[in-house]
Amino acid sequence: MSRDVSQSPGLNRPRQARSEATLHRLLDATETLLDKRAAQDVSLRQIATAAGCSTGAIYKRFADKTALIEVLFDRFLGDVEEMLSAFDEASFVDVEPAVTLRLFVATLVNTIAQREGVARALFRAAERSPGHRRRAALLIGAASSALGRLVTDPRRADFAAETILAILDQRLVFGADASGQYAFDTAEVVEALTA
Repeated sequence: MSRDVSQSPGLNRPRQARSEATLHRLLDATETLLDKRAAQDVSLRQIATAAGCSTGAIYKRFADKTALIEVLFDRFLGDVEEMLSAFDEASFVDVEPAVTLRLFVATLVNTIAQREGVARALFRAAERSPGHRRRAALLIGAASSALGRLVTDPRRADFAAETILAILDQRLVFGADASGQYAFDTAEVVEALTA
């Protein structure tokens, strides 16, 4: 489900299919490495090795690691927006609102949990950078917009989307180290948010 990122700023656009394939290998390798460690602990050499190419291949496409990660964020946000676009009133006309809400929350939670490394990197980058805060706000906006198509009160949709993503942010930060009453696994997060 990876969106076309060829128009992302910071990317020297691939012109050939082979170059496009290398771009996707680089993005996939970066995302895999972010599942295991923080962005600042991932080097271009590690990304190149994991993608099966040289660091020169990275520099041919990106100015630096920051540009590569920004394109990865764009791909992630596009994929989440695409997933959320499936939630519209017409698709759920014969479904109970509570069931629709539960499905929405489960889909959002599971989508972010499956791509935990890139989501964590985005939320951490948003703490330090206005540009990344705008990207995180796009994620909240996409969730709020999709939820707004399912509920009648737009303020409740905004609040619910922000709450869901704040809880997910905390889960990404603390993960298995979370203690006390907030140590939920993915299914428990969905249950807690839709109870």
